[in-house]
Amino acid sequence: MKDLSNLRVVVAALGEDGKGHFTAGGPPARLAVPGLVESAFVWEAAETPNLPGQFGKLPVDISLPLPGGTKFGISCFAPHSAGRTDPSVRAALGVDMADDGMHGHPTLDYEVIISGKIDLMLDSGEVRTLTPGTMLMMAGVNHAWRNIYDEPCIFVTVTVGATGSAC
Repeated sequence: MKDLSNLRVVVAALGEDGKGHFTAGGPPARLAVPGLVESAFVWEAAETPNLPGQFGKLPVDISLPLPGGTKFGISCFAPHSAGRTDPSVRAALGVDMADDGMHGHPTLDYEVIISGKIDLMLDSGEVRTLTPGTMLMMAGVNHAWRNIYDEPCIFVTVTVGATGSAC
């Protein structure tokens, strides 16, 4: 996978017969800024799921979840996109973002790097290079993503809305 053009969403849920069935999930909510980032959120739940019938829906946008809510998605940072920002990203996420891309939000993020590599910069000045197989748990910290490398970086994310003001 080198970009997010071939995403498929499949949902497995209980049917009226009490057995599991597959359904097509539909198109994800997308944000695309050519040469910078492409993101797609494929599922969201506004609150704790109540199975079997209340377990979320396709999202209508890529905004971050409110406390107790979740969003499931995937992002692709373009090669050599470090240091580039775009106002549409700030607006879509609903966060304040500095010119260097540093931002924070009250969420608990679980992320897994699928391909490529990317540097994660924290406001403390610490930097980590994340590579395929890296599993990141980020708890409301100010951060910026930097792809200074020759290939795109794709990672999966589950974002959980949190309370408090960690960042």
